[in-house]
Formats: sequence, C-alpha cells, structure tokens
Amino acid sequence: KSPNIVFADAELEAAARGCAVVVGPHRDAIEPGVEALQREGGVLVAAAAARVAEGGRLLLELPERMRRMGEGATRAAGAASQAAGRALEARARCGLNP
Repeated sequence: KSPNIVFADAELEAAARGCAVVVGPHRDAIEPGVEALQREGGVLVAAAAARVAEGGRLLLELPERMRRMGEGATRAAGAASQAAGRALEARARCGLNP
C-alpha cells in the first residue's frame, strides 16, 4: 500500500487511512487534530494558503518522507480513536449516555 496525500479538513479520517496530511494556515476548526498529527510527524503545515499545493508537490518528490508521514498520521489517528473510546466509557460510568 502506498501512502497518499490529503489536503484536509477531515484530517483524522485521512490520517486513519495512512495518508500524509497537508493543511494551510486557516485551521482553527481542526487544530486539535493538527496538533495530534504534528506530535507524530503526520502533517505538513503550509504557512500560506497559496503554498499548500507546493507542499503536496514536495511530498510527491520525497516518497520516503510521505511514507513516514503516513505512518505518523496513522499513529495520531489511532491515539485519537482510543481517546474517544475512553471518553465514551467515562460518560457511561457517569450515567450520561442516552
């Protein structure tokens, strides 16, 4: 399986599929996911919206980096998934689930 690049607003869904993620500077709505991806090296953050495509081209020229980013993205998505599961379990223990 070869890694892919995703220009994301659904960053963790792409990450769960092993894709390297490229985001631009306007990412307030997805910042928690971007931070998780940054911790694992799974995201390339472009400083300006006009540079996002350049970031994708760079990754296509560096397939090993894109592969490593895809692996990091998968780790970040897995950690986020586990955190969501723990939150749901905590809600159930407190009787907060419908």
